[in-house]
This record gives sequence, C-alpha cells and structure tokens, in this order.
Amino acid sequence: MALKTAPRNADKHRENSFALAVAVLREQIADLPKQIQGDLFELLPDLLGGDAEEQASALQAVNEILEDKAGKIVQYALPAENGPELGNWLQFIGKTIRTERESAGLTQMELAKKAGIPQPHLSRIENGQHSPTAMTREKLAKALNIPLSKFDPSA
Repeated sequence: MALKTAPRNADKHRENSFALAVAVLREQIADLPKQIQGDLFELLPDLLGGDAEEQASALQAVNEILEDKAGKIVQYALPAENGPELGNWLQFIGKTIRTERESAGLTQMELAKKAGIPQPHLSRIENGQHSPTAMTREKLAKALNIPLSKFDPSA
C-alpha cells in the first residue's frame, strides 16, 4: 500500500509546485504592458510543444522579456515617454534593421524566426516603439549577417 501512496504524494507535490509557479508567473506577467504580455503568450506554443531548439529559443526570449522587467537589460519604452534622444536612437535602429531585412529579402516573420525573437517584438523594434536589448541587437545582426556596428554605434 505504501508504494501506491508514494506516487500519489509525488504527483500532488508536482501539482502544487506547478500551481505555485503559475501563480508567481501570473503576478509577474500581469504587471507587464499588454504588448509584452502578448509576446509572452505568443511564445507558449513553442515553450510547451515545440522541438528542443524551439523550446530553447522561446525560453531565451521569455528570459529576456522577464529580465527586462527587473531592470537588468534595457527598458521597453515609447520614444515620446523618454525624450528625443531615445526616440532618435530607436528610429535609427528600427529603420536600419528594416532596410537590412528588406535588402536580405526577408519578411519580419522570417527574420524573427532566424533571430529567435517573437515577430511582434521585431515589429515594435522596426517601428521605433521598443528599445532592443544588447542580446536582441546581437541576434538580429547575426541573423542579417551584418556587423553589429551597422545599426548599433556603441558596438
């Protein structure tokens, strides 16, 4: 009889751990802007059902998004909220990435997949609505096969 209760206890422990993890994530996600919440939810299919490479890429994107919330990377921001300097920088990066993507004959979806980032995230970068992290800038440069300095003067 003890053998049958041990698996039930392990299952119950796993269920409780899962419920706790979901509750913590729910709180963190609820504090994020709606656009970023959408990015996270878009990653769920790859996190839960993709192959190992898709899961790793999706997990990396989730980590980047959630690290941003803790202020460890670069803030998500609209240019109007942060002065003209940030707005000019965001417009420059976005325009350069779009130009390079189009020159390479790639759609946003194709570049996003190649760089391992969500397509809506790329769209906001190209439109100057999001400040890409250093990691994202590196991924995009690599995916476009261009030097990072082409759109990131600080590189």
